[in-house]
Amino acid sequence: MPDDSVTDGKLAWIGLRQMQSLRDALVWSLAGYAVDQAAIGDWLQQQGLDNVLTGGGPSLIAVIHSAIHDRRKSLLGADADTAIQRERRAAHPDTEDVGADRGGARWALAANFCITSAFLRLLGAWEQYELDVLKALVHYRPTGEALGPPAERMLIEPDLAVVHEEPVPDTSPPDERTYVLTPQWTQIRKKVKYNDKRRKYLLDHFQIETIPGADAETKNENDEWRNRWYEQRNRIAHGRANVTMTLSEYVNADVFIYRSVIFVAEQCREKHSLLV
Repeated sequence: MPDDSVTDGKLAWIGLRQMQSLRDALVWSLAGYAVDQAAIGDWLQQQGLDNVLTGGGPSLIAVIHSAIHDRRKSLLGADADTAIQRERRAAHPDTEDVGADRGGARWALAANFCITSAFLRLLGAWEQYELDVLKALVHYRPTGEALGPPAERMLIEPDLAVVHEEPVPDTSPPDERTYVLTPQWTQIRKKVKYNDKRRKYLLDHFQIETIPGADAETKNENDEWRNRWYEQRNRIAHGRANVTMTLSEYVNADVFIYRSVIFVAEQCREKHSLLV
């Protein structure tokens, strides 16, 4: 095949278009209420970018776009013009432009970028809560055994220094990272990295369920929702397919996760006298 274009193959072009759409959606989002136009010069410098505001009143979108463009151009150097050509629609005019769809941004749907980006962090918050709870249980209730009668228990509120402890480097074995306050967590954390393993560990060792529901049928239905959301998250994160999420769908996930958090907290208090 003769090389008659500045582009590489279609797959590279699709990937570049996906990245381009994310940059554009990011700029549109920042130019909403995220950045104060009056302080744009100082804000750009805080972000490690040059202040490209030269007077004349360009739009906030144009200013941020220009600052990002200048930064990319300085990093790309002599390749800057070629990079721009590679990203343009004209690079492959007869190819379906799926890159922006994969980015979940698309040039006409910046709001979807905001919603799906928040959704990724929402599920991340859910995961982190479960990890925090599990770490507290490992530290304060290492045996996982049921406690005595409620009247004989002492309610414990976990020390956040324990829950949020970061590992320290260890030289034996090389590259190992060890937890000092809760040494058991050094090995356990590797076993509970993924959702299914973490949920199983919470249930098997501490009798803590993570999916709320008044009966088995409701729990199964809620479990299906969780699996669906994580599949959706993977599609968003990797761009395997276009994902359009409405604000209503985001709120549905938010409320479900709220109920899950409270559900786990109530079990920890009831079964282990641990106030998480």
